[in-house]
Amino acid sequence: MAMVNVASCFFRTGRQAECEAWHLRIIADNPENPMGWSRHATYIAMGASDDDPEPLLRALDISATAVGKARTWRAWLRWVLADRCRIAADAKRFDIVEAAMVEILDDWPCKCEIDVPFFEWD
Repeated sequence: MAMVNVASCFFRTGRQAECEAWHLRIIADNPENPMGWSRHATYIAMGASDDDPEPLLRALDISATAVGKARTWRAWLRWVLADRCRIAADAKRFDIVEAAMVEILDDWPCKCEIDVPFFEWD
């Protein structure tokens, strides 16, 4: 996850190209890791605006990949679904929000998952 922190530093300092390059490197280094895909989707979604919602649609596609990877790995599923909920809510795709929340709740009893501390905040 250290590489995600590097990408975040680039994002916070306005160096978007470097931020995206680090996200793509994270995915290239471990393409089956759902967190790399989810972090990249979240980053892409941040580029959306009322005038340009296209990044949200792109982010939803990337987050769908993250969810698929999390299901296969059987790890990080609730975390990735929570990220998907935020992106879908921004895109006003409440059907996706609802489906992701149902899956989160269905998966909640699974002790193999790491709990997501920010669920209480949302």
